[in-house]
Amino acid sequence: MYGFEVSGCLTRSALEQIFRKIPDGLYELICHPGEDDAGTRTRYSHWGYRWAEELEALTAPETRVVLKEQGIALTSFALASEMSQGETV
Repeated sequence: MYGFEVSGCLTRSALEQIFRKIPDGLYELICHPGEDDAGTRTRYSHWGYRWAEELEALTAPETRVVLKEQGIALTSFALASEMSQGETV
């Protein structure tokens, strides 16, 4: 699992660092993207999360470039489960 240590504050720079350092394998990225609206801020401001910044980092064209450069493919939980059956990840 990657991203836990920067949970709620995942920037493009942090994503790039993660993508450049992980070895080959199957990983889960922990993130909390979302819209930064008044209701969310009221209920969860004490968490200090930056949902909109994480959403931007995850959807930025630059993020796709780094993924491609590093040979990283995105997948679903269903496919990841099939891929990892019998393996310890």
